[in-house]
Amino acid sequence: MDSNVFKNQSLQEKLEMIFNNGSELYYRSHLYYTIRLYSLGDFFVEVWYLPYSKKIDKVEIISLEDVLHLYRHQFDISELLS
Repeated sequence: MDSNVFKNQSLQEKLEMIFNNGSELYYRSHLYYTIRLYSLGDFFVEVWYLPYSKKIDKVEIISLEDVLHLYRHQFDISELLS
């Protein structure tokens, strides 16, 4: 899937694509959100979930640079260093 095509889909279509074809990688918390990171082909997306209202608020494409910055503490690179 191309990220430009993904961007133009409805929220429901994006979620179906993510849950059927994506791979969940990590999660983080921000304010009231639980944010889950998925890889989807050659790009990454975040699903922003509000646990208290049990609602997915948004789905956003995220750049590799932002993934490395926001999730850097969750990566285990020890195997790469040995």
